[in-house]
Amino acid sequence: MNTVLKSALFSMIAFLVGFTAFEPASSPGAQKRLSDALEQALPSLASVQDYWTASKVSFQLASARSRLNEMPAACEALSQSLDYYRKAVANDTDTPLRTAA
Repeated sequence: MNTVLKSALFSMIAFLVGFTAFEPASSPGAQKRLSDALEQALPSLASVQDYWTASKVSFQLASARSRLNEMPAACEALSQSLDYYRKAVANDTDTPLRTAA
């Protein structure tokens, strides 16, 4: 993966997560903005096949959705985190995805 692109993605995620720090963590508005920012970052991570980071971001998204009491969306994000984790393991071990699952 291109290191410049990876650095840009990490910077974008760090900015978006840090941006929400200006409001109290219990603020529903801050939680909603955080979850929206995390959700927008995921396609970029998946497109560059950074599945480890995509898994972590999906897990954070699941936590944010849970705090907003959006349980179906939280479960979906948690499931997506597991899918990205499996892809990361498959890529790192040169194992077919079916075997890694």
